[in-house]
Amino acid sequence: MPSSNRFIAAVQRTGFPTDLTVGFLAVIVFVIGDGIEAVWITTYLSSADVGFTVSQASSIVTSYGVIVAIAAFLSGALCDALGCRKVMLIGLVSFLVFDALFIAVGLPSRTMWLLLLFYGMRGFGYPMFAYGFVAIIGDMFWGVMGDRIGWRNTLQWAATPITAIALAYIYLIPIVAGPSFLLIALGTSAVGIGLSAHVPTTPLITAHAHGETGNALAILNLGAGLGAFVGPAIVTLLLGDEGTAQGYAAAAMALAGIYVISFLLCFALRLPGNARVLHTDAELSDADVAAPTTA
Repeated sequence: MPSSNRFIAAVQRTGFPTDLTVGFLAVIVFVIGDGIEAVWITTYLSSADVGFTVSQASSIVTSYGVIVAIAAFLSGALCDALGCRKVMLIGLVSFLVFDALFIAVGLPSRTMWLLLLFYGMRGFGYPMFAYGFVAIIGDMFWGVMGDRIGWRNTLQWAATPITAIALAYIYLIPIVAGPSFLLIALGTSAVGIGLSAHVPTTPLITAHAHGETGNALAILNLGAGLGAFVGPAIVTLLLGDEGTAQGYAAAAMALAGIYVISFLLCFALRLPGNARVLHTDAELSDADVAAPTTA
């Protein structure tokens, strides 16, 4: 029965579970804040006001990625052991504590090891809060698409090419068309679409879990968390002359190339019907996994 509350009624019309709405909005705010920070933090740390080099600033961000990877690996098992709500609370509190220490102690000190410690330890908060909620809500649009056209098809023909092309586009478009906010915004939006299309990775991994969902999610989250470490590390290693577009070429193409490699690796997946599962049991037997596919 539709609710008399206009907001709740609007949510009901979308088909999204109303009891998860507040949590979903909280995750959106959390991720937006973390994403906005990622845009400017390296530039700020390498500015004249702070005094670090771009390489040092990237190292600080990399420390965050390392801890994100560790926490992401643990979040699945912790959700099984403690419950997703407690894991989200632990994540939120740890993020707030270490973020406050980073701002109030680390930045004023201009001390490298303190910045590495406090900014890195913030990484425990993000995956435990965000992934804990993801474990609650399950798949959304791309999950449905994966069920209909095949999980492997979604990853190989939507997620990886969209992300790879968008990353290369973001680097090339300012060179070709100049500093166009609209064109760059289109590119960053495409990156978001491509990354969100990786949602079928979750059922693809858990289909092989044979009941050990926590361990499967731990492995999945480890892979997702490693991305927060590998990305800044690539920039640190491959960044050239910061004053020229060519100085960023190797790092940009390497990031796009990772998704090309992912595209190629998808050919090795051997799942019945490209893992197209709709209204059926998603758990696959070892015999099913070994069966050849008909792409």
